[in-house]
Amino acid sequence: MDTRQLEYILTIAEEKNLTRAADRLFLTQSALSQQLSKLEAEGLPPLFTRHKGEMQLTDAGKIYINGARSILKIKGDAQEALKDLSQAKIHHIHIGVCRLFQPLYYERILPWLKRSYPDVEVTAVTPKLGQVRNLLENNEIDLALFASRQRTKFLKYIPLQEDELVTAFLPALEDAPLPLALPAPDTHLRQLADEACGNAQQVMPIYAEPEDLRSAIALAKMGECAALIPKSLVRGTGLACSSLNPPFHYQNTIVIRRGTPLPIIRDICDWIQRYGFRDGCQA
Repeated sequence: MDTRQLEYILTIAEEKNLTRAADRLFLTQSALSQQLSKLEAEGLPPLFTRHKGEMQLTDAGKIYINGARSILKIKGDAQEALKDLSQAKIHHIHIGVCRLFQPLYYERILPWLKRSYPDVEVTAVTPKLGQVRNLLENNEIDLALFASRQRTKFLKYIPLQEDELVTAFLPALEDAPLPLALPAPDTHLRQLADEACGNAQQVMPIYAEPEDLRSAIALAKMGECAALIPKSLVRGTGLACSSLNPPFHYQNTIVIRRGTPLPIIRDICDWIQRYGFRDGCQA
């Protein structure tokens, strides 16, 4: 049944007058009268009777009106629930941030989130190696920022920027046999570094495995070693860099669950794509 008909009959019952009901509904009186006649033509008993110039409900009309109110309430509740969903009335989001992107997240992305969504609590999680898919599928995080060369069909990958693992060193030490500062074990970037070194068949002594790549850069600037780091981090350090052989490229990505993301998640992804990676993974 067309819910507009329910609204028409309910308005007539409230106004007790066809003309006033038509005005309220922005219809002509004849159009509203036709709707009433259409219901009676469907085999319904009379819903109204005229008494002293007013349209009053019959017993059948009272039953009809009670049902109409129930149906319209269900419709209204459903529309409100859908509206709430579309507006993403959530109060807490969890973001997986691999160590590589933590300076960028805390110094650029999080301040924007706090300004844009002051009523939403944001928690950053550092996923362990291989955990991202499980955390997303189990709804433990809403999106993840990490570096990857592999993809799975179960998740949606939003590319941010292609980067390259390079060795960074003082220009004066370009030809020196330097040991390497590698990313910390059991991190996403270390997984990429191990793959890169394996592809290049390079076996170099490990000088250090710092958690923070800024420490690796500091060691390289001191001339203690070369640092195996993303090329985007070399800019502005005064270090020279060299590609591996073969060069090792990877993708900085946002990863979310497949399907239609909530508006707040879509907004976060759009902002990071536009502004979050203007300088690579540097903050």
